[in-house]
Amino acid sequence: MERSRPDRTSSIHLPMITVFPNVFKTTEPSLITINQFVDLIKTGGKHKDTILNIRTLSKESRNDLKKQLPQFCLGGEFTERNIKSIVKHSGYIPLDFDGLSKADTIALSPYIYMAWDSTSGDGSRAIVRVPPITDKINSTHAKYFAALKVHFNTPFWDDALKSCVAGAYMSYDPNIYINEDAPVWDTLPEKQSFNSVISSRQKFEYAQKWITSHGDSFTKGSRNPFIFKL
Repeated sequence: MERSRPDRTSSIHLPMITVFPNVFKTTEPSLITINQFVDLIKTGGKHKDTILNIRTLSKESRNDLKKQLPQFCLGGEFTERNIKSIVKHSGYIPLDFDGLSKADTIALSPYIYMAWDSTSGDGSRAIVRVPPITDKINSTHAKYFAALKVHFNTPFWDDALKSCVAGAYMSYDPNIYINEDAPVWDTLPEKQSFNSVISSRQKFEYAQKWITSHGDSFTKGSRNPFIFKL
């Protein structure tokens, strides 16, 4: 699998992304380039040990530790962590795939520009590039996100990142995937509801994934309770 790095000689022209110290701090952020972001993910920065510890813990036990980690708003430059405080969109649509490995995520689409292991280590995060967004930034970001949801067509998709201000926790992946040849996604969704383009089988798979992620699963003899929850 080929991996490349963004050209450091042109970093002055790269979009900026926003970093907040943790989930509780929503003002006075820092701005970094995508090159600096890649370096942080590759090394884990000063948070490497915390992230490795998080990956050994149960879902319930790790949440408090995750909240202490820096958060990246990959959607662009912000002065505060709210939609109204966006200065400029980055041209990046961050994606989250719960329970799907990085390799399987990359295999889903040629549009993936970057992909790395999630903070918890049981999923993956990714970035798709889109054309510059200068008008109705958050709603246009959300439209691209909706179009990509249909394109990826996977039950591992997480809707939490549909806002341009959505945050991604600091992570650690020395083998972060970068594809500089990934095409830019420039398609907005047609004017139809998500329910009109997803099959009944896909709806079942989404519902099944949600239930199993909350501690339930289908086993012999449990058909009726399981179907009731679906």
